[in-house]
Amino acid sequence: MKIIKSSKKQRGFTILELMIVVTIGAILGAIALPEMKYTLNANRVKTAANDMHLSLLLARSEAIKRNGTARIAITGNNWVVYVGVDAIQTYGVRENVTLTCFNTTTSAVVACPSSISFTRMGRAINDDTNTPFLNELLFYMDGSSFSARCLRISLNGKPRIYTDNDISYSNGCS
Repeated sequence: MKIIKSSKKQRGFTILELMIVVTIGAILGAIALPEMKYTLNANRVKTAANDMHLSLLLARSEAIKRNGTARIAITGNNWVVYVGVDAIQTYGVRENVTLTCFNTTTSAVVACPSSISFTRMGRAINDDTNTPFLNELLFYMDGSSFSARCLRISLNGKPRIYTDNDISYSNGCS
């Protein structure tokens, strides 16, 4: 029996070359995965704080524009912006993100009010106590190793976002 040799060289990858490439890819993926999880969780907290910030700005601007009152009703980790009786915006925080309030006077984590209203002058009022809103809205993830985000509303009603630098949400964004 005569063996015919092909003059063409075969092209492609050997199984050994493919196994080496897959192994290198798996090692790089294992190194990058923890950093990716950290980035996703940090972005969830940041997005929730930014959504609330935009809601506060919307409620304040609508109250000033309409020369009336606008409010944000907070239920657990969700909130709705109302102008009069009309709901104009609904939000909820992202998965595993907690929304709570921090009392800057007593330095303690407290329950958030059921709603925050903005007057026609743009000032924020705690609807539960009918007093100026002096707490921080605090967004964090339990057991996380990255900073929380806080929203403070100044006496003139302007909200501002702060980052907690000591990675301890129990003391607010000090």
